[in-house]
Amino acid sequence: MSELAIPSSLTDMIIDIGYRAKPEGALIRTSMSGYKVLIFYDEKSLQFYFGLKDEEKKFTVQDANMFNKDNRFARCYLDSGGISFEMDVFFDVESASAKNDLDRFFETFEMIISSAGKALSEASERD
Repeated sequence: MSELAIPSSLTDMIIDIGYRAKPEGALIRTSMSGYKVLIFYDEKSLQFYFGLKDEEKKFTVQDANMFNKDNRFARCYLDSGGISFEMDVFFDVESASAKNDLDRFFETFEMIISSAGKALSEASERD
């Protein structure tokens, strides 16, 4: 994603829908469901991201594939550092429906975080 300044209208909308918004370059730091979340901004899109460490390495490629299959609007990735979850959306900060769209995106990512927590919990309970 390109390095753009975050429009103040975007941070204002995030605050208006009930989240904190700390802009840093082309990203916004916030939190959802107790997790630190990054939101990357790129003119006509947003990428929601959160990552977790998997110290016990119980969350497998099969778990990630199942998460991706079950969560149409999200993606899960594994690497040596842990697990990441992402959601990409088209977003026009200038649109008349921008605030409503943003609210819906935050609700969707909250559901993704909940699904991720459930998948991680199920993986950690395996022997």
